[in-house]
Amino acid sequence: MTTEQQFQHINESLRKLLKQHAALKKENALLKAKLEQENILPVNKVETAETKLDLSNFNADQKKYLQQLIDQYLKEIDNCMAMLNTQ
Repeated sequence: MTTEQQFQHINESLRKLLKQHAALKKENALLKAKLEQENILPVNKVETAETKLDLSNFNADQKKYLQQLIDQYLKEIDNCMAMLNTQ
């Protein structure tokens, strides 16, 4: 295979990848719009735990327990993400 042929092959492959990328970006935008319409993906509705949960009525032990639960959930999420990344 000559250098010119290799260049043409790389150029053709690059064009295919760019087409695929554009198609995937378009599909992603359509899916995001669909999810937003179905209110599955709450765009621009970021809520913190503080707005949902009034911690002022909790004593120190309750806050500590809640923090332990959150930490446990975060560890489980990290483990799940690690398993997904290994697949």
